[in-house]
Amino acid sequence: MSLAGWENDDPRTRLVAHRDEVIRDLLRAVGDGRLSFAEYCDRADAVAAATSDSEIDSAHAGIPAGATAPTDTQVQSRTLLALFGDVRRAGSWRVGSETVVYSVFGNAVLDLRAARLEPGDVEITFFGIFGDSRVIVPDGVEVTNEGITVFGDHRTDVRGDPRPGTPRVVVRHYLLFGDSRVVSESSTEHWLARLRKKLDRD
Repeated sequence: MSLAGWENDDPRTRLVAHRDEVIRDLLRAVGDGRLSFAEYCDRADAVAAATSDSEIDSAHAGIPAGATAPTDTQVQSRTLLALFGDVRRAGSWRVGSETVVYSVFGNAVLDLRAARLEPGDVEITFFGIFGDSRVIVPDGVEVTNEGITVFGDHRTDVRGDPRPGTPRVVVRHYLLFGDSRVVSESSTEHWLARLRKKLDRD
């Protein structure tokens, strides 16, 4: 780990520099696919709350080793279609810096909690007729949800203050007869919701 900028004798200044360096490395790990978005958020919380170098190092430890992916393999844009059916992306999927979703008589759900993101902001645009859009993010992510819904609603329900350095998620929607929603859910909440749904069916 580089010690650049640590020559200052003020312990608080050194601690801030240490935090910043680790946050940048965590972001690189997300872009490389070595950390999911949710894992980054958990570690970034621990780094922000750390009061010593050892606590920061503990939050930084255990990241899988691996080289940064070459620039020409990075996903800059992605297009998804939901035509007379639904489209869902979840788990460790690669999110481009720009994602466009077209839906006709179909719903679209994009779960970013375990996704691999490119460095920088994430822009997602929905164009839909007779279909809903839903984006799920970890708690503490900065989100912008804007656009136009005709005969539909748009709602943003995201908890927690944005974490320093966390990629911003920009959602734009242009929907006719459809709702747009951006929510934050923890993995535990998602698991409990699925369990309740299964028990209700039984």
